[in-house]
Amino acid sequence: MNDLIKSKLWTIVHKSKVHDKFAGYKLLLSDSNWNDYGYYTSYQLWLQLPNEKGINLKIAELNILNVEQKAGENPIISTTSSMFTFIRDIESAYMILFNLTLKERNELKESLNIQFQYEAIKNEPAFQKSVLRGTNEIDFKRLQKEIERIITCPLDISTALINYKERIDMAF
Repeated sequence: MNDLIKSKLWTIVHKSKVHDKFAGYKLLLSDSNWNDYGYYTSYQLWLQLPNEKGINLKIAELNILNVEQKAGENPIISTTSSMFTFIRDIESAYMILFNLTLKERNELKESLNIQFQYEAIKNEPAFQKSVLRGTNEIDFKRLQKEIERIITCPLDISTALINYKERIDMAF
């Protein structure tokens, strides 16, 4: 268990779990229990809403996989695994941008090993059958380039939105 990723930003949970013990985390990561041709790579990232106990907002769809992951296996999410994470769509990238500070985005990117290039795993069956399901390498590469541009944006949109909301709340 020492190789589990330690993050103060997020923790992994079963999708049906809402519990006080997760209150210290801003984000919850859960698997969708969906498989593409036997490969379990689909995950969701949930934002815990601070003023709404037990209500979480899904902010991202992710694909998480390991090198040499076998059909029927869930990826191992740890510091010792060869884990790769991809953000699945533009909407998820924008939701991350709008809800996480630049520091939090960098921590998430590092701790989940979020990638925008796929060449290192392009021949992996989990990548070919699950991550590329419904698309092709050319479109996936184009999508990941746009997602990278959004996620690595140097602006702290999240803090600006929070500050703006606080100013509006004080005005009324």
